Amino acid sequence: VNHVMVAGRHLQKGQQTTTQVKTTFDFLAVPPGSPPATVPQCFLRLELVPEDGHPEAPPAAQSPRKRPSFWLELSGSAVLETRRVDASDGKIVVGRAWQFDLHKKALREEVQTFVSREHFRIEELASGGAATAFPQKKMLRLTALSSNPIWMSRSGQVQQLSKEDFVEVDSGDRILLYTGARDGTPDGPGSVGQLIWTLQRD
Repeated sequence: VNHVMVAGRHLQKGQQTTTQVKTTFDFLAVPPGSPPATVPQCFLRLELVPEDGHPEAPPAAQSPRKRPSFWLELSGSAVLETRRVDASDGKIVVGRAWQFDLHKKALREEVQTFVSREHFRIEELASGGAATAFPQKKMLRLTALSSNPIWMSRSGQVQQLSKEDFVEVDSGDRILLYTGARDGTPDGPGSVGQLIWTLQRD
């Protein structure tokens, strides 16, 4: 089953929505041969733009829309619908102050209280060293901004981060948020569900 996201909102089969101009349409699919738990990836993006009445500029004068260098995908048992947040200017800050509508609509009500106004940040680090013939990907750093703990999970290894702690991250790493477990774990007794952000990059 292929997935469609309109302006960051995931649409189920047969579901309809209204939208405005300058809206993006993402077509998602799981790459062939991927394991069952693989998160669908965007293979085509269309953008709805207004008609301004001016003739279309020649191809050489058009500036193609820049693809985000990395993005986050929301999932977990505490999530009502999958969402995606793209990096802007090499950075993503996740929190209710930054994605108010997303957290209100995509999360179960009882888990929203565990999301801080600014929960964590992922940013590109300036590349150093000598220039090379091939462009190198910039390193990404995850910084915890909330007093609630978060965890970085990579290949089954989990690292807990407290406020202002940071760690380097890469594509496929998962950021797990605290959701009320009495033992202080991501999904222990008393938790209201799993809340997971998965990092992806080109």
